[in-house]
Amino acid sequence: MINLKPSHPLDMTIKGIASDPVLFHNKINQARFNQHLLKWKQNNDQLPLIIVLSGGTGTGKSTLFNALIEKNISAESVKRPTTSGGIAYVQKTDMEPFQDHTKTFPFKTKIQSVNNDKACLGTGKTLTIVPYHESSVLPVLIDSPDVDSVCIENKKHAQKLFLLADVIIYITSSEKYADQEPLAIIQQAKTHGKQLIIVLNKCEDQHLVKSIHHQLQEIVHIEDFPFFVIPRRKETSDPNFLEAVNQVKNYVFKISKHSRRRIKNQDSKSLSNSLNQLMSELQKKVDTEMAAIEEIKHVLESASAVAKDMLVQSPATFDRYYFDSCIKPHIKEVYQRHDLLAPIRKWVVDTIKKPFLFITSTHNNQQLNKQPFLPEMDLTPVLSALAEYQYYVKKNVTIDLYQEHIRISAPELDQHIINELFQEKMVAINQWLNGQFHKLNQGIPVQKRIGIHALSLIWGTAIIGLETISGGLSPLELALDSVIAPYITAGATELFVVNELKSIVHKLRKKYMKALHAIIQHQHNRYINILERLKPEKDRPRCGLVLTGS
Repeated sequence: MINLKPSHPLDMTIKGIASDPVLFHNKINQARFNQHLLKWKQNNDQLPLIIVLSGGTGTGKSTLFNALIEKNISAESVKRPTTSGGIAYVQKTDMEPFQDHTKTFPFKTKIQSVNNDKACLGTGKTLTIVPYHESSVLPVLIDSPDVDSVCIENKKHAQKLFLLADVIIYITSSEKYADQEPLAIIQQAKTHGKQLIIVLNKCEDQHLVKSIHHQLQEIVHIEDFPFFVIPRRKETSDPNFLEAVNQVKNYVFKISKHSRRRIKNQDSKSLSNSLNQLMSELQKKVDTEMAAIEEIKHVLESASAVAKDMLVQSPATFDRYYFDSCIKPHIKEVYQRHDLLAPIRKWVVDTIKKPFLFITSTHNNQQLNKQPFLPEMDLTPVLSALAEYQYYVKKNVTIDLYQEHIRISAPELDQHIINELFQEKMVAINQWLNGQFHKLNQGIPVQKRIGIHALSLIWGTAIIGLETISGGLSPLELALDSVIAPYITAGATELFVVNELKSIVHKLRKKYMKALHAIIQHQHNRYINILERLKPEKDRPRCGLVLTGS
């Protein structure tokens, strides 16, 4: 049976009945990262603000980063992209929470000392920590890879650093301000409740500055937001450039001193909301998968019902061949086994027929202990019902993944399997039928047991409803029974036997239909087993933790 109570969505995997399993897996990883990051932020809320410099390729992020910390830490180059991993400038007293040996910080990190002669390029998927110790304490500043990098890993790393940030300094330029991927950072900052600072870099044209500022206002939908313009740096000590950088630096110091608690609380709340939304989306996808599974299961159940009903309604299922080859041999065998009148009848018949032995021979001389045979029945109705099941599923299940698994697994029953199942069921029916008559014989008192042998005609007409089903007795034999019957005492025992025989024959018919239905059910179970393999499964729980290098 399909379980409708799956585990926590973070511990689930889906096969893709109704949702893309790759996207689901990506959302799982994102949710785990958010969960881990939220826990880290809540446990380290005493840290200074974490400010991430984010933007597109060639906008001057590394240049501004170095200018803000007044050191050549992050490599600057016309080569794009230059920064392949995040570079963080962290006060030594705040280093401990950022080191991955604690197993709590959701990034792979490495420590690199300050070296003004050689700037750091960063390492893919790794946050490089550059510790410092100065009296003038800055917030934690992080130079991020390009959000529009051609390297997918760099883009993913930039997205994770965006989530790590309490404050985003979005850096653009007159050439890049309209690019869609970098602009998406602004929308993300709004969605995630990040404090946003926008820096228009490498621009001196005041008319252009005004135009860009107006366009960004329409994007941000805020009349007054922190907006700074930095001119193109003409030389290392360009005073105009340094003055503009100091304006940004002063603003960063200001919010770090007066708004740290508010900004951090807002960020943690937004990250928590984002996590809850992700969890809700994941649960909906799991529920959608389970609903699709149940929909297919309902189709399979309907297909089974249609096939079984077709089998019941088929005129070929209970044709004369079925009775002649199946039920009649059973009844005939057990009747002959209990017929104590058979010796008397045989003696009389043999005496009457003896003068005519040269014309004919005695009729129906079977051994009483002969085991009943298994009929070779025409299983065409069963084959037709199975084909109807297959057609119904193909017609009504529109989910390609399930149909593809059907084509691969081939759950349809072939003729050999059907014959084996039928013969297995018939063996069981034979055993049951003989057991029923044995019980019946044991339940009749010996002194009244002869009464059962007067019921030959009832077997053939009143009970079974088929002519001479009692074993194919000849008219002469039946006539002899009718002559002998009045001399045999009838009573409650005979009535008991009649009712028992009716019950046996009724149960025999039900068991036979149940045997045929079991073949349909066997194929149905094979289709269900395929569906079971496609339902959401419980993955190994990780308690929300992610690999730091992922």
